[in-house]
Amino acid sequence: MASGDKSSSSEQRWVEQALGAFVRWAPLGGSGGAFVHFLWQQEWGMSIVMFPVTAVTGIWAAYIESFLARLRERFSERGSKDADALVDGLDRLDQVFRWQLSGFDGKYLKRMKAACLY
Repeated sequence: MASGDKSSSSEQRWVEQALGAFVRWAPLGGSGGAFVHFLWQQEWGMSIVMFPVTAVTGIWAAYIESFLARLRERFSERGSKDADALVDGLDRLDQVFRWQLSGFDGKYLKRMKAACLY
């Protein structure tokens, strides 16, 4: 079972990395591909127009990488806190149900009645 957890974890990391790379580099691939196409066809005007777009998408790739990494850090922290809060709430709820279902009040009152009787 432990080896299955490790493989699913490594598969999940691989998928996350692949999607992250796609999100980062897809815009650059599109604009870079158009830029190269216009250069190849010697359409200098369109090549000049596409150059700033290609540069901006390259900047976007660097920006989104650090943005997603920081977002992952923050939500990882928040997820841990939320999980702790959920477990604490479930523990309190469990205590309330145990108290209600244990019949403590009835047992207590019977004992008090017996103590006061004598």
